Amino acid sequence: PVSKQINSFVSGIQDTLGYFRDNKLLREENEQTKKELTVLQEKLFQLQELELENARLQELLNYKEERDANYELVLARVIGRGPSNWYQSIIIDIGRNHGLQINMPVVNHQGLVGTIINVTDNSAEVLLILNGEGAVGARILENRVPGVVIGDGRSGTLQMVHLPHDADVRAEQTVVTSGLGVLYPKGIRIGTVVD
Repeated sequence: PVSKQINSFVSGIQDTLGYFRDNKLLREENEQTKKELTVLQEKLFQLQELELENARLQELLNYKEERDANYELVLARVIGRGPSNWYQSIIIDIGRNHGLQINMPVVNHQGLVGTIINVTDNSAEVLLILNGEGAVGARILENRVPGVVIGDGRSGTLQMVHLPHDADVRAEQTVVTSGLGVLYPKGIRIGTVVD
């Protein structure tokens, strides 16, 4: 009986020590799994970003191919914002060495972005049409109603002004450049009427 008691006591101690040893091992495995999960989540975010970038580049490539007959387009990447006018301009990664000049229009697959206001050898500053300081001669594509598009500064919207009083303007109509100016060629999409 004493031997049974001692064996039972020793077995209990061994089970307790085994529990702590197993618990420590499980905690270490848990920490390692958390680290691996963090690495996998970061890789997933990187893959999602690459997928979105690939989709944007495909849209730009399609846009470029559609317009190659009418315009000479070069692709650029936005690398910053204008330091003195954060909401009014962007910096792109190509410049004079790529054929860019002041007053050239800048577009993306959705339409008109702005015009180049400053050029260096390898970068250019683009004044956005949203800035509120410039105006773009425009017309409604569907019915050729003329007007002028101006930016609203920080709101991220444009307004079309100087419309004829009897103009038939409706939501979902497309606004394009009129070509009645020296900066923007005719027919570049500006946006869609929302109100």
